[in-house]
Amino acid sequence: AFSLTGPPALDVPAHSERVYRLHALMHREGTMSARVTFLNEKTGEYMWYEVSFTAGPPSSRGTVQLEGAVRQRITRMVRVANPLSKDVTLKTSCDNARVRVADAAGSVVVKAGESSDVELVYRPLVVGKEDAKLTLSCDELGVFEWDLVLSGTMAGMERALTFNVPLGQRAVSYFRFNHFLDEKATYSCQFETGNDFESEAEVTAVVAQLEDATMAQRYEQAVEQEVEIAFEPTRLGENFRDVLTVSHPTAGTFVCPVSGRCVPPKPQGPVEIKGGAGTFKFKNVFPAEAVFTFVCDNPCFVVDRTQTLAAKRTIDVAVKYTAQEGKASDAKLIVSCEAQTTATWVFYLKA
Repeated sequence: AFSLTGPPALDVPAHSERVYRLHALMHREGTMSARVTFLNEKTGEYMWYEVSFTAGPPSSRGTVQLEGAVRQRITRMVRVANPLSKDVTLKTSCDNARVRVADAAGSVVVKAGESSDVELVYRPLVVGKEDAKLTLSCDELGVFEWDLVLSGTMAGMERALTFNVPLGQRAVSYFRFNHFLDEKATYSCQFETGNDFESEAEVTAVVAQLEDATMAQRYEQAVEQEVEIAFEPTRLGENFRDVLTVSHPTAGTFVCPVSGRCVPPKPQGPVEIKGGAGTFKFKNVFPAEAVFTFVCDNPCFVVDRTQTLAAKRTIDVAVKYTAQEGKASDAKLIVSCEAQTTATWVFYLKA
């Protein structure tokens, strides 16, 4: 762990002095003591000095910048030299869990008399800047230390979700994202406006269960999570837009744009009317109470002409059928709500 060298001989003229220079090389923190003996080979006279050297903690070997968009893999290299005549194994550690040494299970081997490039991997999860220290150490060479400047920048929006839904129907889709944090986390889910789209208030992400996985595999493994998003439009149009934000203080933030298009209701049926009576479900999709008008093109089928429904209420619409000679046994029922929309709902009936 240390060496002490100096000239093998020193000429000192009569009645004079000379400075003898010693060079101490200490690879690790500590104290080194030695005896230096000067011998006159002709006369046999000699003298010695007891010397002591103390090495303090090593200074940083430099600053390494690691910067990139959140959830992206960022790499940098640092070099370590081994001046010894034997291989050494350096233990690696960093006081930031998002930094690791690539392809190393906590240690790096450097061959005798060689230098080795060590790859650092950083995957930021949140936007911001912080400092950290990387340490490589072994008994033979002591401690190698670098200052790290870690920066996570904002990532772009995730892939947009698009809905195309007939008025009166409800569609569900899923926003999927990768959970990289190596611990359980509960993400909050929130829309900017929340007027047209709905989602669960939070979603809990778990850690992948990787038996016999290496450190590198655990670091790189992400667990896919999903957030259910529902779209139930209350008016026709194509200008339904919002932005979903899924966030956790340490696991990161995901931003997903959502857009929707509401088209006229699709015809439904045929609704089977058996034994002279039957029902079908109908919902008031509007956010307020509304009056609906029911008109049938075949007098054999009888439905209450108007019905008042509370906001978001679903009812069973009763249909009666009486056969008449010369009349068809099927019909088209049109439901309208002039106060809320120009669209109509069409139900085909069959006795």
